[in-house]
Amino acid sequence: MENNSNIYWKTKDGRVINVDDMDEQHVRNAFKMILRNIQTKREEAKAKPYIVELNGDMAQQFNEQQEYDEFEDIYPYDQF
Repeated sequence: MENNSNIYWKTKDGRVINVDDMDEQHVRNAFKMILRNIQTKREEAKAKPYIVELNGDMAQQFNEQQEYDEFEDIYPYDQF
């Protein structure tokens, strides 16, 4: 089965070329750049604190209920 869709790569200097027309070294360099970018984005995501922002009364009530349920699992009411 042949895939007829063309994929293009935009070079550093702004040229757009078909990936099928790239030489082997160019493909390697492009692949390495993609891997570096992925690694950078992962590191940035790990560095950011995870903050949950609640909007509205229902969201706040749900969050409070979750906290209450977790507390109740640790300290059941019948222990007191």
